[in-house]
Amino acid sequence: MSLLAHFQLNQGLALSTSSNGQPETEAQAGGSQSEATTDGTWQVPAHATSLSPPPESPHTQRRPHSPSADTDLEDPVRVLKQQKQYAAGLCSKFNLPDDSLQDFTGQDLAMMLIHIQATLLKFESSREKEDALLFIKSDEFKLIMKDRLCTCLLLPNLTGYLHDLPENIWAFAKKNLLVFKIPAKALEDPKMAEKIDTLIKDVLTKQCAQIKSKIIAGIKAKSHISVLTRTLSPSGVYEITTHHWACTSFLRACLISFNELISESMAAKVVDQQKNNPEGVPTNAVQQVSHTEESADPDAEDSEARYWKDMEFWEYVDCLLADISDEIMEKDLDAVGHRKELDT
Repeated sequence: MSLLAHFQLNQGLALSTSSNGQPETEAQAGGSQSEATTDGTWQVPAHATSLSPPPESPHTQRRPHSPSADTDLEDPVRVLKQQKQYAAGLCSKFNLPDDSLQDFTGQDLAMMLIHIQATLLKFESSREKEDALLFIKSDEFKLIMKDRLCTCLLLPNLTGYLHDLPENIWAFAKKNLLVFKIPAKALEDPKMAEKIDTLIKDVLTKQCAQIKSKIIAGIKAKSHISVLTRTLSPSGVYEITTHHWACTSFLRACLISFNELISESMAAKVVDQQKNNPEGVPTNAVQQVSHTEESADPDAEDSEARYWKDMEFWEYVDCLLADISDEIMEKDLDAVGHRKELDT
């Protein structure tokens, strides 16, 4: 049967007939022509295609399965030897010690996976510590601490600027790591924690010196308290309230009073020198001492004499705040009343 006749037959089309009424077919050897059935349809013999599997010969021979092959593959001694050889090759490739992977190759699969995960976690922890150490030593972290500590020094509710202030700020920073941009890994390493503590003390000392210098400049320029407060505040967005004005006004008044106290201390020191060596004291110094003694407080004789120095300004502020706090605590007030008085 031709291809066209085969296609027409599959599609249900009428076959083209020859002149004698028989369908056109091609002569096939071995009786391959189509045969008519009793119902008038044509039966096409099946032909082998390239997709048809070849018939299995009864004489096909298969290689017999050897049980010893699987046994050789599952032999633990053989597997361990292969793993050690592979580990030795990796050590040579990555320039590692020859026996650095010997213990690892002797483990089973589950232990290997656990060991790998633990190694990755250890590596990640070490990397985070290194990044934290680099960040703590960077200038960016120092600028951040300078800004945050300047803000702390301008808080209106501080009870001291020297005693316990670095420790209190460090304790507050540990609870608010995000505020001070301190890496969490830094607290796990004592050396890094000590570096941060030292940095806080150093920055606080420098910030106190800058605040004092700016207040002196504001006093000389007779700046308004709002302008002086803005000068003391850190750069950037910083909200200033009347409480900050009150704090700045208090520090300015303390500095003016402290400068007068220094003059009195110098005069008292001259008096002591006069008592020890009257002939060696200049006349103008004696006159200055006499004027200071006349204007001094009568109760000053009962107090312990102290010669204040210019570098002791913040200690003077702490002593003054302590006296104010003691005076308020002596009043018959509750805790809320004491807090309000201290804030005032």
